[in-house]
Amino acid sequence: MRSGFSSKDKIKLAQRSGYICSYPSCAMLTIAPSEEGSGKTSSVGMACHIYAASEGLNAKRTNTELTDEQVSDISNGIWMCYSHGKLIDTDDLRFTPEILNEWKRINE
Repeated sequence: MRSGFSSKDKIKLAQRSGYICSYPSCAMLTIAPSEEGSGKTSSVGMACHIYAASEGLNAKRTNTELTDEQVSDISNGIWMCYSHGKLIDTDDLRFTPEILNEWKRINE
């Protein structure tokens, strides 16, 4: 069974990217103040896996050689806006691990 990122690592991914989507032409700021309270924020960003967090027919960029710990490690994550996060999870031929790692490197 594969696992996701910890809440702490999701925050780290967002912070390391400056809360900016890693898709090269996007540059969307993924966090803003919330009207629900002075300490609250609203986010339209997501921590995405470079290599899939699960196996199966719909999993993209699977790597069965990785342990669950490696899959859930921050090094396997990239920060994206919701639109581009969904996009990279629908086409693993176009959005390869090599491309995603390069986008992550550039954005961070």
